[in-house]
Amino acid sequence: MTEDKQFQPMARVIPFRSALMPEETLRSAQDSYLRNLFLNGLQAEEEENLEDAIESYARIIVLRSDHSDALNNLGKIYFCLGSFNKALAYWHRVTKRNPKYVTAWFNLANVYDELHRYDDAVMAGTKAIMLKPDYADAYYNLALAYEHLGQRQKALQYWRQYVRLDPVGPWADSAKSMMKKTVSSSRLELIDSAVSQG
Repeated sequence: MTEDKQFQPMARVIPFRSALMPEETLRSAQDSYLRNLFLNGLQAEEEENLEDAIESYARIIVLRSDHSDALNNLGKIYFCLGSFNKALAYWHRVTKRNPKYVTAWFNLANVYDELHRYDDAVMAGTKAIMLKPDYADAYYNLALAYEHLGQRQKALQYWRQYVRLDPVGPWADSAKSMMKKTVSSSRLELIDSAVSQG
């Protein structure tokens, strides 16, 4: 090129905008990255390395604030650490973003129970059962909440349902024991009532 000729760009250069990655490719790459972060979080949880698990899930939330599984797992970790209000906040976020996320409703019932908010535990447990009518553990938790509220007959219904759905489950013996206790207590109340009237 001679000095007196001005530089002319090539006409066939691909415009910058069209050289960008297509949106689907970016989303796919991000999904792959998020999936790897989630798997790292699960592995860290399994290894009881909760700091790394929290970091993995938190990175996911930065990229996708509505990632229900990451939010749910953060709630689970904070629940296990005894940070019930943090757990509550994460599970609230899940249920607001994804009202059909059964596990989050179940977990909310657990944290409400720990916080002695038994009416809220009943509401969350009922929602879990509405979404998944065969969710045995949700029936168990509802029975506990009703016990705490002093509604033994209502609790008895849920103890029975739990045992019907999971007769050899991890809490079956406890549920059966509570059922017997509730029935015995009801019988004593009937006897006391009859004696006082007679």
